[in-house]
Amino acid sequence: MFKLPWDVLSASLPTSADPRLIHGPLKIFLDGADRAAVEISLGKFVLTCAATLMRCCRERSLDPLMLAGRSPSRLGKDLKVRFGAMMAETEEGIQLARKATQMGFPLAFHAIGNQAVNQAVEIVGQVRSMHPTAAPPRIEHALFLEDETLRAIRELGIAVVTQPAFLPQMDPTNVPYLPGFRQMPINTFLASGIRVAGSSDWPVASHDPLLAMHHAVTRTTPGAACPAAE
Repeated sequence: MFKLPWDVLSASLPTSADPRLIHGPLKIFLDGADRAAVEISLGKFVLTCAATLMRCCRERSLDPLMLAGRSPSRLGKDLKVRFGAMMAETEEGIQLARKATQMGFPLAFHAIGNQAVNQAVEIVGQVRSMHPTAAPPRIEHALFLEDETLRAIRELGIAVVTQPAFLPQMDPTNVPYLPGFRQMPINTFLASGIRVAGSSDWPVASHDPLLAMHHAVTRTTPGAACPAAE
């Protein structure tokens, strides 16, 4: 049954003397679906716009513009452009994480875009020393990342749960050009020493594990494009 995080934390939890039995993670949603929270520099945004217009001319179609407009952009005072929607304030996330770790819950974050992943990293950084040792804190998805975020994930010992069956959907018809970003960088995670797991996210994608492994290795889309080769 789905419950809001504060409802879970306000309930009494069963205890067990068996050390093999641990609480599952408290999952905190930071962004989601096609409203993935992405932030890019103003310079990279200009490159994204130029690439989108070039693709419109090349394909003689307005579809790339419609894709870009699906999640309107906003320019912040820090001159960063943001897309998508964040689902929680950072301070509230820290309070949730602090209470959860005090009660013995491992932490899990639903974070797709780099802005949400950076928020998850910031939250974990505030409570890492209190986190249960039975399971590491983890980020679900982490589809769009920059290198500095990868370093922070490694340094905090955060695990990443990937969904390789998503890769065929990450072609230019679904994902706009994002310069300097890594898209589901499974090999980079492994090479960096980051713990990686796989899941299906069914029914959003196929639950066939062999198909997921195939996509993780080939990283091809139906149009034979390769989203950010690894």
